[in-house]
Amino acid sequence: MTTINGNSIVRGCKNDQSLDVNIQDQYTQTVTLYLHVQEAETTLSSAASVDDTTITVTDATGIVTGQVITILEGSYFYQSLVTNVATNTLTLASPLDFDFTTSASVCCGDWNLNKDGSSTSIMAEICPPSNLKFDIYAINVHVTDQTEMDSSKFGGISELTNGILFRVVDGTTKNLALIVNNSGFQEHGFDLQFDDKAPAGYYGLHAFKSYIIKNGVSLRIDGSTNDTIQLWIRDDLTDLNLVSCTVMGHVVEN
Repeated sequence: MTTINGNSIVRGCKNDQSLDVNIQDQYTQTVTLYLHVQEAETTLSSAASVDDTTITVTDATGIVTGQVITILEGSYFYQSLVTNVATNTLTLASPLDFDFTTSASVCCGDWNLNKDGSSTSIMAEICPPSNLKFDIYAINVHVTDQTEMDSSKFGGISELTNGILFRVVDGTTKNLALIVNNSGFQEHGFDLQFDDKAPAGYYGLHAFKSYIIKNGVSLRIDGSTNDTIQLWIRDDLTDLNLVSCTVMGHVVEN
């Protein structure tokens, strides 16, 4: 760590080959969001205020308890879980932290990606609000299963035929990583950890990749051009208990 004029600058920690983090970046809004399937899109039918734990939408078709809800408006974003659906009124796990108007867009879908994409691919994604850019510097994957895991499996099931596919769409489409088994995470720069049952519960896998450390860059996605980070499911993952993916980074300030 280097100090300039009283400001600490975090330097690359992988043989010092990573890019320095700008001073402004230490004070911008952080981003930690689930990639999720988009199964329902709607709008607010009435304005909602900071600390509200319920919202009313114009159409709740396709929205069910347990889904991730993402609300975007202007340069603000909110994500939480839906804990109850009553007609068009949704109860949220965490209170709102912004005053949203009826111009806000609402998207809901599954964050648990233990789905069957063997015949039709299933895509989970996240996109910034239209007025923001995100610099994503890390991807985190969590898998749990009743079966013990090792490097040759995917989670606790057999090696995948097609694999899960990470990609970024930012004017062009770029594949980031194709992973068919647990060792594939390490081959693409993820730090990999297996968890035993303790003693009941599930076996676990945690795969975490810092693009700043491993590649010396972040992944920039721009909401004004509908850029996304995506995860494609192309095999049957329904025998796994849980598959989740979050991305972490910060809002870009010009």
